[in-house]
Amino acid sequence: MSARVFLRRPESVLITVTGACLLLGTTGAAGAVECVPPAEQPGVLRMLAAESRKTFDGLRTWEGVFEVDDVEFYFGERATRFLDDHAPNLTDRPAEFKKLNHARVTFAVDCARDLLLSRFESTDVCLVGLDSGQRLDVTLIPFIQTTIVTPEFSLQFSSNVRVAAAEGPGRRLAYLGAREEVARQEWGIVVDPREFPRGYGRPTWENLQMTAEFVELNGRLEIDGLALRVEKEGSGDQQEYRVVLPGKAGPGRYLFQEMTFRADAGFNTTQVVMRETTGPVRQQMRWAYLRQDDLWLPSFIERTVMTADGKRTTTQRTLRLVDSRANRALPAEVFTYRSLGLADEDQMLDERSGQLSVYRQGELIPLDSSTSESPARSAEP
Repeated sequence: MSARVFLRRPESVLITVTGACLLLGTTGAAGAVECVPPAEQPGVLRMLAAESRKTFDGLRTWEGVFEVDDVEFYFGERATRFLDDHAPNLTDRPAEFKKLNHARVTFAVDCARDLLLSRFESTDVCLVGLDSGQRLDVTLIPFIQTTIVTPEFSLQFSSNVRVAAAEGPGRRLAYLGAREEVARQEWGIVVDPREFPRGYGRPTWENLQMTAEFVELNGRLEIDGLALRVEKEGSGDQQEYRVVLPGKAGPGRYLFQEMTFRADAGFNTTQVVMRETTGPVRQQMRWAYLRQDDLWLPSFIERTVMTADGKRTTTQRTLRLVDSRANRALPAEVFTYRSLGLADEDQMLDERSGQLSVYRQGELIPLDSSTSESPARSAEP
């Protein structure tokens, strides 16, 4: 399986002032940039919305594997606090370092039943000095967590973590909780491929559709003299659209969300940049796609977050699709306790009710015999 990474030419800084377009820097070799007039913008936005939604609508099931590289940069007080907490005895402390976490994510999605399996398994975690490029003498424990999300609840289990017990090595404990609890872990240890089209906030097609409706109703979209910009460049497979949405970040502060859509990616989003009017990039995302069964599946996703001044990277996540099967029948056991990784005598805590159960031979048995029926009994999707 191969994936194409679509890399753009060097970025141009785009500033839109009351409909006037100022392009600072190169325009590239793809050809002249055509500014789409406001009267034609809704049609282009609706076309991009429809194209970017096709895969979402056509996807019934999807399972596969992503290789994940997470990089966190530490400098200043943040670096000091991290080493104080995780390596208090380290004598040779670098002023700046990065944390590298290489992981493998196995996932399965059943769109019709709204079910997700996400297994995040770190394979290598280390700290590297930014100046020396050498690993620090700090041991970080790899993290493993399997998550199953259903319409009503979520199940989470870390197979390499034991809860302390009065005697013995401790117990392995799974947790049953509200579905909403998983939302805060998205773009972290829970990887849901259905969230990739969102970028920032709503799904891309919803933003485009809402913007088209606003322009149709009001004739244009403008915030304090900063106008929506839609650009077209190139033709055929090299055709590219750029949509620049103005937004207000505070008194006298404005952000532009620059979205790029390419024909050779099915007019899906290939880049989103959050940029201040003064130029610094705050956040950036890039996508590449694999064409499989008439679907454009995200095969490369890179998300970068910068410091407030846009000068340094704080975090970066890269996902590369290494195995993929779309719209195939999923094995019956995918969304079961066994896939969660439970073994006999592991326990599960229902955080909604406080009920504690033990797993034996594929069933959850309440530990409190006075409870006639455990809420966890219904946790099998």
